[in-house]
Amino acid sequence: MLFSSLIQPEDPQRPDLATDIHGISSEMFTSAPRFPDVWPTIAAILRRFRRVLVYNAAFDHRLLAATAGRYGSRLPGGQWTCLMEQYAVYSGTWSNPHHSYTWQSLAVACADLHVAVLGKAHRATADALAALGVLKTLAAIDGHIAPFPVPESAPAQDDTGACDDHPF
Repeated sequence: MLFSSLIQPEDPQRPDLATDIHGISSEMFTSAPRFPDVWPTIAAILRRFRRVLVYNAAFDHRLLAATAGRYGSRLPGGQWTCLMEQYAVYSGTWSNPHHSYTWQSLAVACADLHVAVLGKAHRATADALAALGVLKTLAAIDGHIAPFPVPESAPAQDDTGACDDHPF
């Protein structure tokens, strides 16, 4: 399942963060919902799955948990698996200072694994499909990722009228 929507930023200390990192302007948020408006949909999706696969899972989990907490909610239970960490092990570059394999961006993983990126980077649908491509490729390489079923086609977009700009 794929849900995608811009969400109004509510951090007054960082008003230009979405623009600086993702190229999303303030004007693009004009009709975007607030987090409490989309939380029921996000929580319902997360409750459907015992395992959530994310490229840079620690970041997304921390951000989503903090935002939900700001509104008195908690993330549903479930195991979050980091595809970035899985790719780091596959790529095999060790970082002595970090005592772990070196993390690489989704763009680097896609380029290395010859995964097509459809759409603009840092947009929910394009990043989700790129991560799915990384998952499928690593799953096909024996021993490089824990086995679990991989869909044969792109995830279906739900019928919430979601747009293509923020991953959840």
